[in-house]
Amino acid sequence: MRFSPSGMTSKRMIDVLAADFGRIFVASMLRDIRTRFGRSYLSYIVAIGWPLTHMLLMLGAYMLANRLAPLGDDPGIFIATGIAPYIFCLYPARFTAMAVLQNKPLLQFPILKPIYLIFSRAALEILSACIVFSIFIGILSLADMAIMPIDIYEAATAIALTIYLGVSIGIFGVILCSLSPMIGILFVAFFILGLYMASGVFLPLSFYSETTKEIMAYNPLFHVVGLLRSAYYNSYGFENFSAFYVFFVANIFLCLGLLAERFLRGKIVV
Repeated sequence: MRFSPSGMTSKRMIDVLAADFGRIFVASMLRDIRTRFGRSYLSYIVAIGWPLTHMLLMLGAYMLANRLAPLGDDPGIFIATGIAPYIFCLYPARFTAMAVLQNKPLLQFPILKPIYLIFSRAALEILSACIVFSIFIGILSLADMAIMPIDIYEAATAIALTIYLGVSIGIFGVILCSLSPMIGILFVAFFILGLYMASGVFLPLSFYSETTKEIMAYNPLFHVVGLLRSAYYNSYGFENFSAFYVFFVANIFLCLGLLAERFLRGKIVV
């Protein structure tokens, strides 16, 4: 068994480091919850209410403009399956991108590294998205919408992939926000808005030509929207969408963000 210079075994050192990381991770999350929109834990309600209100307002506006369902019997379900991926990608991406920017004073403590702030914010955004999704489903159920999908597993996979994609884009956005906060935030917001506008949310898949669908297939949100709608409509064309592609694109953003954080640590992300 090998010993470190201090006489501590390698396994013991790993256990201590893991425990320290766990404490810092939890402490960062709790501080983030408390200070996101105020000075108390109740301010976290704003973090939940903001994307939820955004989603409900978009849903209401679309339903007023489109009283007939482009597909199926309920226009609310068709619209909700297009809006949900956008919201669950936009908000995790935007707030994760600002993780270091909003917590820079904490980096004055030597024990804290940017990666701790990034991971704690990412975990908090995943938790927030799950809470918002649960409340959104509850509200639609109370509104007497047929919210239960035909394939629950496929619907859950689509939502999980959306959140993961948003967090991954946000981690990449951390580097851009460190270079220029305005550029970073605008890039994330307009990039995801562009993906949303080109994801086929407004019309059923059958309305698009084969050439258009081939172009949109490079858009990860196109696949997420398609997977989610396929969970509700058997005829939506499941074979046109790929969960693996979304996972692959998300991994690229995640790896680029983590590599940039590692190589630029102490130079830009400070």
